[in-house]
Amino acid sequence: MGTKKGKKALPEAEKRDNLIWVRVNDLELLKIDDLRSKGRTKAITRSDYMRSTCLSKIPTSIPEVNREAWSSLSKLLGNINQYQHAINSGKANDYPKEVLNELKNEIQLLRNSLIGMEK
Repeated sequence: MGTKKGKKALPEAEKRDNLIWVRVNDLELLKIDDLRSKGRTKAITRSDYMRSTCLSKIPTSIPEVNREAWSSLSKLLGNINQYQHAINSGKANDYPKEVLNELKNEIQLLRNSLIGMEK
């Protein structure tokens, strides 16, 4: 006898047995599908999107310009880390470490805000 394949059974409290029917027109359906796939490499299911949206866990979509800025700031953080390493190893002139640390923290905060993260 073979083993059962597929998704593992959810605990009883997490099972979703209730069904909600929602009628939308063609334009509304297109908008929902557009919103659920925006800013993602793989679209989430309609059910997951609607559940998340209704329960105030709206999946974030990140505008392309923010993704580009986030990437650029990542490179800047890498350069700061290299400079900090050079200072620590005596290969560069000393600079107040607290200034570099504060700069790194501010850049990280900016990067996080670009993708909708609080911290």
